[in-house]
Order: sequence, then C-alpha cells, then structure tokens
Amino acid sequence: MLVDGLALAMLTGCAFIFLYYKLPARIRKWLQRHPLLTDAVACALTYILLGSTLTALFAAAWLGLFVSALLAVSKNEGASNAIQSIVNRATAAWTEFGEWLREQFPVTEDQEETTIPSSSKIVVEE
Repeated sequence: MLVDGLALAMLTGCAFIFLYYKLPARIRKWLQRHPLLTDAVACALTYILLGSTLTALFAAAWLGLFVSALLAVSKNEGASNAIQSIVNRATAAWTEFGEWLREQFPVTEDQEETTIPSSSKIVVEE
C-alpha cells in the first residue's frame, strides 16, 4: 500500500511539474507565494481524485512532500538550474541508451514493422 501510494504520488508529482511549467509566470509566482495553500489543494485533489482510499491517502501525503520540495526548488534559481541540468543529462542518457538498443538489436528485413492500424482501416463485419 505504501509503495502503491508512492508510485501514485510520483506520477501525480510529474503531472504537477508539467502542469506547473505550462502555467503563466504570474500564476507560478502566486503558487510560490502561497505554498501552504498550493500544497493543501494538491493533497486534497489527489485524495479525492484517487478514490478516497487508504492508498490515496498515502499518495496525497507523499505528494504533499513532493509539492513542498518542488515549490522550494522553484523559488531557488540555483537549485532550479541544477535540476534542469540533471533533467538534460538524463534525457541525453536516455537518448544514448535508445541508440545503443537500436545498434544491439537492429531490425532485419525479414521482420515486419508492427503498427497499430488506424480506425479507417478497421472493418467490422456485422
């Protein structure tokens, strides 16, 4: 239950990060000036949207820690730059890993590419 709550909190925290950086600068500054309210709303919404279960309660608690840390980091320009650097390095490493996988496991001519058919190609017989 704790691990499930942590996983849900991490996913919700990632969504919060993406949403936060899409917001206009004035709204981000407002959220930074009101961290307790931001934290409380994020926790309450997480608890309600995840079904008001014990796992949702753990997820909301973990998310509260994540949101507090993220808001503290966003206020500190040096820490924010350091995190951006880490994200850039992780993205580069992930790209290199993908290239390495393509080199190690090349697609041969006898292998067909698997694609998901578009809805226009699906025919349903009645």
